[in-house]
Amino acid sequence: MRAGGFELSDVPVYLQLAAILRGEIERGELVPRRPVPSKRQLTQEYGIAGGTVDKALAVLRGEKLVKTVRGRGIYVTAPEERLQPAGRLADGRGVSADKAADLRRPS
Repeated sequence: MRAGGFELSDVPVYLQLAAILRGEIERGELVPRRPVPSKRQLTQEYGIAGGTVDKALAVLRGEKLVKTVRGRGIYVTAPEERLQPAGRLADGRGVSADKAADLRRPS
């Protein structure tokens, strides 16, 4: 075991931290619409670098489990915010029916 409870393994520490935070979100320990612990809190609690925390939070942002609220911090998203409407890309651009069909066709 490493400081902060991280396993000595081939899995990068930022992915291990993302998994820990993901589990806390799924178990309701980190509550929707409430802030995630600050970068400073996470670096101190786990004994890791700030860049490692940033990378872990970027993973969770990509999974839509957290979002950045400018000037306020990083918040746990509500379950309904995590869903993307069918035919929409993550950046909100629509996908035409023809393009969606092309994407589903095996190459």
